[in-house]
Amino acid sequence: MSGIAFVSLVLWFGASLAAVLGVALYWIKRNMKSPFANIKRYEEEYFYRNPKTDKMEAFPSLMTDAASMDLTVIIPAYNEKDRLPKMLDECVEFLEARRRESEFSYEIIVVDDGSRDNTTEVALEYSSSLGVERVRVLTLVQNRGKGGAIRLGVLSARGKRILFADGDGATKFSDLGHLEEVLKASANKDAIVVGSRAHLEKRAVAERSIFRTFLMKGFHWFVWTVGGVTGIKDTQCGFKLFTRSAASKIFYNLHVERW
Repeated sequence: MSGIAFVSLVLWFGASLAAVLGVALYWIKRNMKSPFANIKRYEEEYFYRNPKTDKMEAFPSLMTDAASMDLTVIIPAYNEKDRLPKMLDECVEFLEARRRESEFSYEIIVVDDGSRDNTTEVALEYSSSLGVERVRVLTLVQNRGKGGAIRLGVLSARGKRILFADGDGATKFSDLGHLEEVLKASANKDAIVVGSRAHLEKRAVAERSIFRTFLMKGFHWFVWTVGGVTGIKDTQCGFKLFTRSAASKIFYNLHVERW
């Protein structure tokens, strides 16, 4: 790459980053008009279908109901009918093995974020085979975005600990053990453990174009400087574990749903 081309790339990158920063600041200002989050939930979204009785049953509330099991897994899914089964199979296999070996209880809540395919029907097959004590499906009337989908799933959780995991299976579910070790070591009841793929960065950079690498670095810079998040290497990893107390404080105060 010539010197002129490199300078042009840097200038273009700077202008793009400034534009992204401007849009982000506008979005934050728009969604932070009130100190109180606007939680929109349609009446139908307070219920899940029990395939064995074909009846709608009410979800519990994170704020008013005590935890009744060890772990809740929240899986946000939008048009994931093809990738969801592989992720659920891995998830169920891991959790069922643990349940058989120890006094461990769990539930999985698949949040269908207004999908246009039959994501709900695919997830309900697991509710039918495993029972609604193990797998429940929350079908959103309207697409909220990932943040909004995760929040409504979390607000319906029964677990002492709450994990959210992306439905695309980008993270191995067996890595949950690493997150739990860190959580147990914390004495803070409002603890959060964030998964990370930072150890894969060198390989990713080698396979990624210069342009995409610039964008990645720019995004990291934005998160560190504007967002003030300096202690987390991979904020975008879709594998995060919360205590119930931490989840209740965070998700009831979530202003931006579409991130």
